[in-house]
Amino acid sequence: MARMKKRVIRSGGMLEVNYYPVTVTGEKIPNEQPKHKPRSKKQIEEANRRQAVKKFVRIINTNFGPEDYFITLTYNEDFAPLTLEQAEKDITNFFNRVKYHIKKNGGNPKKFKYAYTPQVVTYKTGIYAGLQNYHFHIFMSNAGMSAEEIKSLWKFGTKGSIEHYDPYRFGPEAAAKYMSRNFVGKKMYRCSRNMDKPIIEEEKNACISASKVEELGRNRCDDAHYWEKKYPSYSFMRMDKVYNEINGCWYLNVVMYKKPTKNNSSYYEKSRRASLEYAHINKK
Repeated sequence: MARMKKRVIRSGGMLEVNYYPVTVTGEKIPNEQPKHKPRSKKQIEEANRRQAVKKFVRIINTNFGPEDYFITLTYNEDFAPLTLEQAEKDITNFFNRVKYHIKKNGGNPKKFKYAYTPQVVTYKTGIYAGLQNYHFHIFMSNAGMSAEEIKSLWKFGTKGSIEHYDPYRFGPEAAAKYMSRNFVGKKMYRCSRNMDKPIIEEEKNACISASKVEELGRNRCDDAHYWEKKYPSYSFMRMDKVYNEINGCWYLNVVMYKKPTKNNSSYYEKSRRASLEYAHINKK
């Protein structure tokens, strides 16, 4: 029977605890079909998409918190760009104006961070029927700017929204997963170059028995008390578990988030429900 290893990933306030199988020498056991039974193109694309979403969720939680902004910027119909390339130029110029504003007011633009996805809609009715228009979903560091100041730097529309990122209300994964759906272009997301990476903790020589991991998957899947006792600074959100029939091993991923303070404790249950809901959607 395979041995199992534990890996802890800390992405800002989000904590993930992974259990996965390894060989006697500590190498990961393959979880894909053998070469004579290759996966289809669709299976490969779906697997790559899931990994990209996980990476995006971790990047967002590592770099943005409740003091930062979650923004939607839209175009008024008269300013709608004809191409994605033009829309990309517009959003780049917007970020440049933000940096200039920060510097002008004594801040450090090098600390300014952002991550965004462009999306497109097609008008179905009215005088613009059949035409396309773009919009952007953005995570942006606060940088001491008010919502009105940010709004004044976007020159193409007034129908967007600017609010503080609230992981306790919607869950730490919801906004990033929402942004990763229906994006346009080759990349799922774009971000500034100064983004911090999640912290990955892995004990090289410590292993856990496969039977113990199976027991956790079967009996501790919804046991918030068990996981919060092991990680007392965090609130349990959910456990994702998969049994791989190819290698006969279990894979577990426990998702937790730092415990709310007195000011945001009312959001915890909403956050947990949202996390479970998006986990269900992502499996479809």
